[in-house]
Amino acid sequence: METLLHVMVLALSVAMAMAPFGFVIWSFYRPRTWARRWVASARALGLELEPYQASHRVQVFDGSPPSIKQRMRGRRGGMDVEVGVRVVVRGSGKNRNVHYYTYARAWFGRGLGMGLQVDPVGWLGRVVGDLAGQRDVQIGDDALDRALRIRGVDPGHVRALLTTPYVAEALRAGAQSRFRPHVRDNELRFESSGRVLDAPALSFALDQAVDLARRILAAHEEIGPSDTVQAIEAAMREVAARRGLAYDERRRHLAGRVEGMHVEVDAQVRGQHRWTQLTTRFDRPLGIRLRLTRPGSLSALGKLFGAQDIEVGDPVFDARFVVKGAPESAVRAVLTPDVCARLATLQEQSAELSVQDDHVRADVAYPMTHAAVLEQGLLAMARVGAALCQVTPNRAGPFRG
Repeated sequence: METLLHVMVLALSVAMAMAPFGFVIWSFYRPRTWARRWVASARALGLELEPYQASHRVQVFDGSPPSIKQRMRGRRGGMDVEVGVRVVVRGSGKNRNVHYYTYARAWFGRGLGMGLQVDPVGWLGRVVGDLAGQRDVQIGDDALDRALRIRGVDPGHVRALLTTPYVAEALRAGAQSRFRPHVRDNELRFESSGRVLDAPALSFALDQAVDLARRILAAHEEIGPSDTVQAIEAAMREVAARRGLAYDERRRHLAGRVEGMHVEVDAQVRGQHRWTQLTTRFDRPLGIRLRLTRPGSLSALGKLFGAQDIEVGDPVFDARFVVKGAPESAVRAVLTPDVCARLATLQEQSAELSVQDDHVRADVAYPMTHAAVLEQGLLAMARVGAALCQVTPNRAGPFRG
């Protein structure tokens, strides 16, 4: 009996000693299993995997190619499409969580010029949004108004588009499916939480995306959209006159002072793709080598190996940005609660946001065709810059460009 007890204790000790090695083996094995299924699905869908990059590594043991972080790209139903898995990292330290979302995307091939934003929202998200004063467009369809948060520059135009019977029908079906619709001016995607790796489910989501994209394009032609480029230029001229800014009509470029800060607007029109770039430039660099980037898989890997990331103690801000600069005390002094709140809001409303030691730049994914919307964007940029530089209109000096 005593011998048996010794054997059991020894076996337990060996098992405990081997547990870390078992974790290592499993950490290598699991991503490769995902990757094999992902590659098989790409072949089944007739799509090409993008080239492997080191930044596709999500975890330390997410090893060599292939990887589920390689997006599938190609054409389906006459449209450019993409299937991918995106990673969202929330929190830090012991509270750090990694969330996966699988999507199927279809590009329209041209901008709608509506500033359209359609996203699924639950009852809790709607309550929180209402408390925060975030009002969306009500289109008069109870099912869609409950399931989706809808925004756009011209509510009437948005309402006409989304209540077109064949568009509303597809949106209702999508709002109740596993993959739910997200619509923008240039593209739409159907997205599900978690890793979805099998071809049948991905194919269904891709078919939903292509089908809804076709319906929206057809409805957009049916309701007769206005000339987007002319609307952009009219909005820029109106804001230039109201704010005393210089307007270069040939470049579609605005520049000047707003609330003490030098601001610029560039209306980007390349073929059928239109978007807006807003910039505020500081009179002089902050002198702290400030750089804010969006956290991603590569930055998460860098944190694991001790790369610099200054956390300010604001959970929302720390989850949205990787902060670099020196000295750390000066960086913290610049990133006040007001600055953090403004930057987090600005990032939420931008397709891309760049914060450097001498400027802030935001790319907005749609053309700003209404003067009021453009002016609000300029004010938001100027106020972010002023908060970072800790200046007021009376203290600002001439721009040193």
